[in-house]
Amino acid sequence: MLTRFIFIFLSLSMSGVLFASTENVKLMPWPKEIRVVDREILTGNALSLTIKGPNSPRLKQSTKRFIKKATRHLSSAGATTAISINIEVENAVTQTLPHPTHDESYTLNVSAHGVDLTADTELGAMRGLQTLLQLFTTKNVNQISLPLVQIKDSPRFSWRGLLLDPARRFIPVEDIKRQLDGMESAKLNVFHWHLTDDQGWRVESKRYPKLHQLASDGQYYTQDDMREIVQYAYNRGIRVVPEIDVPGHGSAIAVAYPELMSAPGPYKMERHWGVHEPTLNPINDKVYAFIEGIVEELSGIFPDPYFHIGGDEVNPKQWNENPTIQAFIEAHELVDYKGLQAYFNQKVNDVLTKHGKIMVGWDEIYHPDLPHDILIQSWRGHDSINHKAKNNRQSILSTGYYVDQPQPTAYHYRNDPIPIPEVVEAAPRSNETWQTWSFHIPRLRGAAITGTLTLFSIEGDITRGFIDFKNRSRKPLNALRIVNNEIRFDLDTWMGPFQGQLRIEGNTITGTSIVGNGRYSFDGKLIAGSAIYGSSIPKGIQLAPLTEDEQALVLGGEATLWGEIVTPQNIDLRLWPRTYAIAERLWSPRSMQNEAFMYQRLVAMSEFADSIVGLKHNAQMEAAFKRLMGNQDITPLMVLSEAVEQAQYYHRHHAKSQADEYHQQAPLNRYVDALPAESLAVRELEEWIVAWLANTDNDTLKNQIVAKLNQWHNNATSLESLIVGHKPLASLLPIVKSVAEVSTAAKLLVDIIRNEDSLSQQGFQEITSVLKEATLIREEIVVSAAYPIEKLLHRAANVTIYYPNDTYSQAFTANNHFTTGIEGPAVDSNGLLYAVNYQHQGTIGQVTKAGQASLFLSLPEGSTGNGIKFGKDGTMYIADYTGHNILRVAPGTREVVVHAHNSSMNQPNDIAITQGDIIFASDPNWAAGTGQLWRIMPDGTTHLLETNMGTTNGIAVCTSDSVLYVNESVQRKVWAYDLSSQGHISNKRLFYQFSDHGLDGMRCDSRGNLYIARYGAGQVTILRPDGTLLKNISLGGPHPTNVAFGGKDGRQVFVTMQSKRAVEYFTAPYPGQRFSLINN
Repeated sequence: MLTRFIFIFLSLSMSGVLFASTENVKLMPWPKEIRVVDREILTGNALSLTIKGPNSPRLKQSTKRFIKKATRHLSSAGATTAISINIEVENAVTQTLPHPTHDESYTLNVSAHGVDLTADTELGAMRGLQTLLQLFTTKNVNQISLPLVQIKDSPRFSWRGLLLDPARRFIPVEDIKRQLDGMESAKLNVFHWHLTDDQGWRVESKRYPKLHQLASDGQYYTQDDMREIVQYAYNRGIRVVPEIDVPGHGSAIAVAYPELMSAPGPYKMERHWGVHEPTLNPINDKVYAFIEGIVEELSGIFPDPYFHIGGDEVNPKQWNENPTIQAFIEAHELVDYKGLQAYFNQKVNDVLTKHGKIMVGWDEIYHPDLPHDILIQSWRGHDSINHKAKNNRQSILSTGYYVDQPQPTAYHYRNDPIPIPEVVEAAPRSNETWQTWSFHIPRLRGAAITGTLTLFSIEGDITRGFIDFKNRSRKPLNALRIVNNEIRFDLDTWMGPFQGQLRIEGNTITGTSIVGNGRYSFDGKLIAGSAIYGSSIPKGIQLAPLTEDEQALVLGGEATLWGEIVTPQNIDLRLWPRTYAIAERLWSPRSMQNEAFMYQRLVAMSEFADSIVGLKHNAQMEAAFKRLMGNQDITPLMVLSEAVEQAQYYHRHHAKSQADEYHQQAPLNRYVDALPAESLAVRELEEWIVAWLANTDNDTLKNQIVAKLNQWHNNATSLESLIVGHKPLASLLPIVKSVAEVSTAAKLLVDIIRNEDSLSQQGFQEITSVLKEATLIREEIVVSAAYPIEKLLHRAANVTIYYPNDTYSQAFTANNHFTTGIEGPAVDSNGLLYAVNYQHQGTIGQVTKAGQASLFLSLPEGSTGNGIKFGKDGTMYIADYTGHNILRVAPGTREVVVHAHNSSMNQPNDIAITQGDIIFASDPNWAAGTGQLWRIMPDGTTHLLETNMGTTNGIAVCTSDSVLYVNESVQRKVWAYDLSSQGHISNKRLFYQFSDHGLDGMRCDSRGNLYIARYGAGQVTILRPDGTLLKNISLGGPHPTNVAFGGKDGRQVFVTMQSKRAVEYFTAPYPGQRFSLINN
């Protein structure tokens, strides 16, 4: 069938605007494969759309919405020729609702002739339309444009959901529809509708009408409302899974039908948040009749095969105090209340099966006796996901995607649904001592966080460590550093980003733990150590990696918006735009890990979501500010919002609990309720500060920093007088003053640094006090600008920052995942590490930022890789030493082709590459003890530059492509050449000669220092550009083969270790040169 829509506007033309790389394309989620054609874009102000394939009313509706949004800024005046969009669908619709197994793949090709979108299913075509809509940009009022791209796309996970919670605070139908529009644009495909909880029953029930009559405060969804939402979602390719929470969270049920509960009552509507007592009676047959009635009623409204029963946070008090229930437990030989809940869940599952439904529930529903097709949603995190997969159970992840919590978007983005066991070297090395402390972190609400912290040392200097939170898997201390005698480290936890700032005093360890942006005290005492007789390192919990089959049991994840601090007036502000980043984590390849690139696109997505999708995150923020300002100019509040953030994690909930405001009737109308989840301005300031401190002669950056500080300071000063006596804002006065003080201090620090002065000890203490006070939680707000400004303080005061792992390496991957041929490490622009010979020769392995290795590709038969480098466009180049080739792999693909071949090559061995993609290759003849040096041009032509050298091995291009270094492994010499932009070498000179051990791979940092893997010495030696020794890095084994720079700031140096068949890392003083080129 052929369907054609013609929308008459204007012309089709080609433009000279450059789309030289994918960085100019602002898509989210990012496609599985994308190629951008350079130098051309497709422009016009008309669209002509054709659909070829089986009749699909849903796809037709989708195209009409697409056209309306794509052309909303255009005028029809003077229209002539249109951009043609041809959609071809192969297969007819076989089911009337989306299903987890449905094919969502599509191919999109934008060429000079128009747009071709092909898919096997209508659902795939609908997903492709959303990508196409994001590609459109408005040139002016009469023109839109498209980059010329080729996209092949499909989702990584089949379950990509969003939970909304109207049970706690009601969400009107129109607000839900708007979030469904957002979900459609983000390619999310499951709307999880949390319809019941202690504070409300939001479902009209004709069988049990007292539920909505007595337990909803008159705010509920009629059955027609629910059918309308289901249809609206279906039209956008979204499934709707209802949740009826049983047997706990049952206060609303208790109000309507107290006879179903485990205690007689009386009951009243619950207004406070938390875990409450009312619980269904699992030995009362009427309870199962009730559940069957509800399930049967809702099955006629929600046709999705899945039905969520909640099942979380069951308070056993009523069960424990009911003699009849206790007798039942004993008679049936159940194990306490958990065994009783398993009994209940089995009975409920029988009801669901009878009505053709598959059970979904939170972690607590897991039991070995339940069927294997049930789905477990985890709020307990990766440890739970790992356990379920190891026990052959399907699961989805929500921990780390709780968007009711303010959190940095990067934290959500790093959070992968599949658990990645972190590599922890738990045993001390031969020259290390160790100490373990038990610790205690009190919270304003709930139990304290407890666990143990273990640190390793060499001659009193801390080298590495790990932390064991109680009942959670072991985590290494990342970015371990000593700042002014304070131990600092970072890691991601179930609570959010976690930073320790600790001091050891005798047998105690005290300080601060920062969760998100909020501070907690940290207190610990020494309990074990190498100097304490009979003590041992805590055993800890170490996750076992999941097999491919076990990974397949992880179906995806859900962003989760619980309702305690959510209203219809701020729901968009809580969700968007950061949910696009979560959607990308669930849709896009795991290799998408570049946080800087994510944030670049997130800014664009915020504007897209506002102007095209119709989301109201910006409008809700502005409306709240207008209300607070009494409709005066809101600019002062907007500027203030750049320097402050909501207290992250659950700090706000905890503060409300302390203030007796943790309930349904607490107002959400303060300044904090109008703030987004994070301040992108603070993040940008940190980027400016880091870049400026690397080059304080850069006055452009300095002026940017000072201009922003002046804006914040001047705004705070004027705002002080404005809010005095203005009741809605008066409580902000301490925060506003703090912003002014922080800005003033920061400007002083910039001046000191620029003038190469030094801050006095008194000045250091005073500014430290200012910054610490700024990060206290007041009005549920933190002056988060204080955190990046601390970097200025440390530089101005000449604070010593010692990175233990800039002297000693740490494990990055587990041992024995690669072969003894592990070599050629290289990091791509997404921060992923690649090394050759994963598991067997002739392969390339890919390693995530968390150290999880997997097979990336297998080379053609007869080829074995050694060195790897990335070109300026992301092309991977591989030295194939058995095939005498330089191979290449285009970005976004795994297709290996020959870039260059010369049978006169002995190997080649290692390679280096210039900014212009000129490759240099070392070429040893190990048997003869000689070697050659080759140049390979971008077109693949080869040129022999040197013969009769020693055993050429490591090779590096340094100092902005002006110097080429080549070492001779057996002869222990390093040679230097001057290098021209055309790739010509001259002025050969001996740069350095070692007296022992072999030489292997080399790299340079941004300051021109040369890093050399010393094979047999178990070291990486760093030489200055003048040939003097900077330092030696001690490794965890004797046989390093090569090095590569990576990590968030380019200072992490990865070392391939032959004997361990693994990768270690250490921290360099400066970022790598090639890292800087690829990531800028």
